Amino acid sequence: MNGALYQKMMKVHAKAMFSYGIGSALYLLLIVSVYPSISGTEMDQLMEQMPQGFVDAFNLDQGMGTLLDFLSGKFYGLLFVIILSVYCIMTASQLVARLVDRGAIAYLLSMPVSRAAIARTQMFVLLSGLVIIIGCTMFGGIIGAALFIKDEPFALGDFAKLNLVALLFFYVISGIAFLFSAIMNDEKKALAYSASLVLLFYVLDLVAKISDQLDWLQYVTIFTMFNPVEIIKPDYAFGLVVFGLAIAGTILFALAVRIFTKKDLSV
Repeated sequence: MNGALYQKMMKVHAKAMFSYGIGSALYLLLIVSVYPSISGTEMDQLMEQMPQGFVDAFNLDQGMGTLLDFLSGKFYGLLFVIILSVYCIMTASQLVARLVDRGAIAYLLSMPVSRAAIARTQMFVLLSGLVIIIGCTMFGGIIGAALFIKDEPFALGDFAKLNLVALLFFYVISGIAFLFSAIMNDEKKALAYSASLVLLFYVLDLVAKISDQLDWLQYVTIFTMFNPVEIIKPDYAFGLVVFGLAIAGTILFALAVRIFTKKDLSV
């Protein structure tokens, strides 16, 4: 990694990173603030009026028992996924494919820095943003619980476990987007391919949850690895999932760096 390049790129992308992070934290804080005013009975009645397939797809029936149950189903299962997916796909495309597409890569290649170092630096910029966003979100949840939840203990350990799995899951999503960014010389193509693949995985996950006949689709989508409601359960295979996600993400990034190092760049 090149320190000077890392600092420069962080200055360019820091505003967007903190915008994602603060936005996610504020939304989570809002959800925590309304939790005490929602009774379990009212929520159960609302769930009964919704189509069962819709309820199953978004884990809307998975508990109002505790604050963490509520957050895992209502925030981490949907909006959080959208926020982080958009960040990973957009930023990965900007960090490599955009530079090649606009010719700015020529400036970087003129520096006494290897291609591999450039790629690894861009990778660390992408992952730094991921840590910032999830860190802000986690901080928002902790502050919200301290401010608004007085009559029940907050399972901080399980909350940390949920966010760690989220970090590693989006490490993989980032790896997918970074790989396409390294392969493509066109930013729009890199964005389109990575977004399409992630969206396909997400849709397959929804279909698997909705249809009993198509539940086998859970084995062909990465989103099976991120089920917030299951992560906070005592019998969740935490160690195995963490190991698998870490290995998968590392392989994707290593492949992306290798491809970028060897590819023909017309600059």
